[in-house]
This record gives sequence, structure tokens and C-alpha cells, in this order.
Amino acid sequence: MRSLQYYFYEFNPDQQSVLYNFGTDRVTAFAKHRLLEKQGKKLSAVQIKRTSTPQAA
Repeated sequence: MRSLQYYFYEFNPDQQSVLYNFGTDRVTAFAKHRLLEKQGKKLSAVQIKRTSTPQAA
């Protein structure tokens, strides 16, 4: 089975980027993204990565 991981990067002058990973909860990812932008953070768009989950035999 495949699941989606939601994440994005923060652009910071001291570091190239800081990764935020919000697992498979899309609503939480978008809510946190909006909250962090309101706090003045410069963020990439929410990115989605497919991951494989092991299947029981």
C-alpha cells in the first residue's frame, strides 16, 4: 500500500532550508503551513511524496 507524506521547506538565511514533515495528514499540513506563514516564515509550497508501506504476508 502507498501513502502520501506532506512536507515543505523553510527558507532561512542561516541554513539553506529546514524541512517540516507532517506525515499523511493533509489537513494538518496545510493548516501548519498557513500558521507558519502568518508568523513570517518563508516557506515552499506543500510538497507531496509517495511512500511505500510494508504489507503483512
